[in-house]
Parts: sequence; C-alpha cells; structure tokens
Amino acid sequence: MRCLIVDDHPLTRDGTASALREADPDAEVVEAGSLAEALQALADHPDVELVLLDLELGDSHGAQTLRRLRASCEERELDTRFVVLSGHGEPELVREVVDDCATGFILKATSRKIFTQAIALTIAGGVYIPDVVLRHLDAGVAVRPPAGAAVRPVQLTRREVEVAALLVHGYTYKRIAKELGHRDGKSISDHTIRAHVGNIAWKLGVTENAKSGVMAEIARRGLTFPLRAQLA
Repeated sequence: MRCLIVDDHPLTRDGTASALREADPDAEVVEAGSLAEALQALADHPDVELVLLDLELGDSHGAQTLRRLRASCEERELDTRFVVLSGHGEPELVREVVDDCATGFILKATSRKIFTQAIALTIAGGVYIPDVVLRHLDAGVAVRPPAGAAVRPVQLTRREVEVAALLVHGYTYKRIAKELGHRDGKSISDHTIRAHVGNIAWKLGVTENAKSGVMAEIARRGLTFPLRAQLA
C-alpha cells in the first residue's frame, strides 16, 4: 500500500510514518508538507491508496484542505481514501470532514497503539472516529443500548453492503452511482444511492445527518466493508 502523509511538521510526518509501518510493514510512504506538495505528490503517485491529512497547513486551512485534495482525486478518478489527523475534535468539524469524504478522524493526541489500531481498521475497510467525538454524535441515533450490552447485528441487503463499502471508502453519492451503474451496465441516479444510505441509516438506528451518522455508527460498531471483496 502506498500512503501519502500530509503535515507541515517533519517530525510529525516521521512519527506518523513509523506508526503506519507498524500497521502495515509493507507500506510505501510519500510525504508532503503543504497542500501544493500534496497535489503534486498525488499527480506523481496516482497509485496512492491512503492519505493521512493534517487540515492545517501553511497554504491551506480547515476542511477546505480536504475538499481541494479530494476534488483533485475526483477529477482524475483516483481510488484514494482520506483519514484526517487533527489536533481538534469538535463534532461540527468531524461531521464536516466526514461529509466531505474523509473516511476516518484521528486525534493527534492519541496514543501510538490506538493510532496503529485505527490505521489497521481503516485498511480492513472500517472507519475510526475517537470515542470522545462519538459521544457528541449520539444525538443522531434513535436508541443507544446500555454500555456493555450486545449490539444486534445489522442485516443489510447485498446492494446496501456495496453502497456501504463505497461510502466507507470515501466515495460521494454521485461517484457511487457512477461506479455501480458502470458495473451493472445501467444508469443509477445519486438519488437512488441516497435512498440506500437512508435505509442503512434506518437499520443502524441513525435518525439525523444520514451520511455522517452512518459513518459514525459504522465506526461505533467496528463494522468493516472491504471494497474489493464487495465489488469483485
């Protein structure tokens, strides 16, 4: 797996690269210290599968950093996942970046062990969002079982599983429709994909912010949706 680490602090990039290799010893690391360098790195390495991104760079700030990188990948149809590394975990920021196709959110203050586990979960097709943030997102879930209680397995249809796999991978509704339509040999609208996400949300008990709520609940339950396995 080739990974791009985007952070304007060299020591932070070094530490992130070291922890990444614990999760995947075969990972090939590319580094960038600015948005401009990150855009060039993606142009030079179109096979990058994962971007670990600090939103606060010298030439870009906040969720706009993610949007500009994601737009560049969309234009070239690169199959790239984004995980945000941030020093701030405000629920509003998490919702914003998840809705903008980030497929995970790791606080920089997290321990090395948790960071490694978060990356391993991401590689396996899951979503990592820290517990301290998830607690602030509970308002979007209809019924929260007591702590320690068993969570009833969710029964998704084959198409819902396919949609969930692409959603977890960071695809927009429009791109999910295009991907599934191309595979099925017929036109699928993004409104159809929204309906599928709505059904997934209902089955997970999510009542608000369907997309970010579904991603949060997938993270909360530790569900995984390996992309290649679902679309093979």
